[in-house]
Amino acid sequence: MHRMVSPTLTTMVALALGAACSRESAPAPVSTAPPVGSVAATVSPPVPTASTPAAPSAAPAPRRAVVEGPKKDGRRQRGIVRAEPSFTAPEVTRLETGTAVFILSAEHGGWYRVGWPYPDGKERGFLHGDVLSGLTPH
Repeated sequence: MHRMVSPTLTTMVALALGAACSRESAPAPVSTAPPVGSVAATVSPPVPTASTPAAPSAAPAPRRAVVEGPKKDGRRQRGIVRAEPSFTAPEVTRLETGTAVFILSAEHGGWYRVGWPYPDGKERGFLHGDVLSGLTPH
């Protein structure tokens, strides 16, 4: 038993099959732009590897502090600058109360490596945080 298929139905089937085949053979284009009204994803910078050297980072600006030596008999004494971050290290010099220094680094035990005179800082040594004011927490 044979049935006759109408030419219209045959055309519709051919078009549907042709459309399905063309979708399988040619991938749909991929849009690189985000859809309107959406937020574009942020892209992280590449992680440096042995083949891609890291960009030099800018050194943080030195922090400023002021010497306020310990009180003795109701008045401030000069701040003792040491050669090493230790109360028993040799004394380098004594700085008057009010002398501005810049902090080069924080050391163990509450010590700071400092430079003076501010802002040149050609002289270097260690002061304990107890004799410095204007320090900000790190």
